Amino acid sequence: MSNFSIQKPNNLAILFCVIILFLGIYTYFPKNVLSWDTFGAYLYLPANFIYGDTYLQNSEWINQINSIYNNTPSFYQFALHSSGNNIIQYPSGFALIYLPFFLLAHLFASLSTSFPADGFSLPYQMAIISGHVFYIITGLILANKVLLHFFDEKITTILLLILFFSTNFLFISVFMIGMPHGHLFAFYSLIILYTIKWHDNPSKKHSIILGISIGVACLIRASEIVSIFIPLLWNITNKVSFIQKIEFIKENAKSVGLTILSFVLPAFIQISYFKTGTGDYFYNAYQNHGEGFDLTTPYLSNFLFSYRKGWLLYTPIMLIALGSLIWMWKNKNKNQALVSLSVFSVINIYLLSSWTCWWYAESFGQRSMVQSYLIYIIPLGFLIQHLLNQTKPLWTESP
Repeated sequence: MSNFSIQKPNNLAILFCVIILFLGIYTYFPKNVLSWDTFGAYLYLPANFIYGDTYLQNSEWINQINSIYNNTPSFYQFALHSSGNNIIQYPSGFALIYLPFFLLAHLFASLSTSFPADGFSLPYQMAIISGHVFYIITGLILANKVLLHFFDEKITTILLLILFFSTNFLFISVFMIGMPHGHLFAFYSLIILYTIKWHDNPSKKHSIILGISIGVACLIRASEIVSIFIPLLWNITNKVSFIQKIEFIKENAKSVGLTILSFVLPAFIQISYFKTGTGDYFYNAYQNHGEGFDLTTPYLSNFLFSYRKGWLLYTPIMLIALGSLIWMWKNKNKNQALVSLSVFSVINIYLLSSWTCWWYAESFGQRSMVQSYLIYIIPLGFLIQHLLNQTKPLWTESP
């Protein structure tokens, strides 16, 4: 983080969160992080780089690994295609962002006489844990930069502490290592940060980073396609600004094209995997019985308020955050992010509550919402700023 100073309260807040993160993971150190869903998302790496078995046709090594490390009670993570290939149901984004950590672990294990280079021994476990910590810390640093665009250090500090300690972000960070939400939070922070930067200066660098950030997020979880509404609707506050946004896009058509190209580029990894394995460019690999999107009848009340996993029941601060969005609309606080974040929020909640397994299995509260928490604490920040009667105006123009 640039200009880091321990004297700044927001930087001190990040440091405090990181200390708690390390203490939590040390205290509740996972026995086997490469298990259940994470096992499936991770399989791309050992299958390709160690066993040369991209489509899991050789069951011997998988059964042997599972007998040693007890990764999963059943192999629900992949399904047999009519071609004879087993297709992993999870997108390859997790494997992509953890590839550097995996390669370092494999190099270490290959040179070591203490650990087998089988893709699942302790060095590989530590690689995933290290990668998880890296993305959590990176997400906090990027979120800090985003919040400083809108608020002073005092408000930013409050929001960072609310994020980490008043939501299930801490639970996800400590107890659900390997699940996608923590590292997706980093990508959402990156998307918002470079949405701001791109609108200030639509350079090649900003275009590429913004496009790739959205593309990789979608490659991790396909439902993150909703993140395109963040840059798409940014800086739109009324009819005049809508027309100005269209003109801005026309004037920067090359940058827009580069952003789109960068967004599409990561998808070719998954498309190539499907095409080679199934003969089709697009394939629904998710074969778990009874799970899928039911867009006509979302489980909205259960998703938000049920005792089983209700988001707002177990994370009540987000009820205030949603109320902050409504408050901004009622008070006509036409912030550059208001329309963008509002449309995203509505579509995101609707989409996630339409999943038939709306409780998303093991978690505390709704883990599916964690990655987008930065979007919800921004309007909360404006409400806090108003209540504290800060001198900085509610209408924040781009610097």
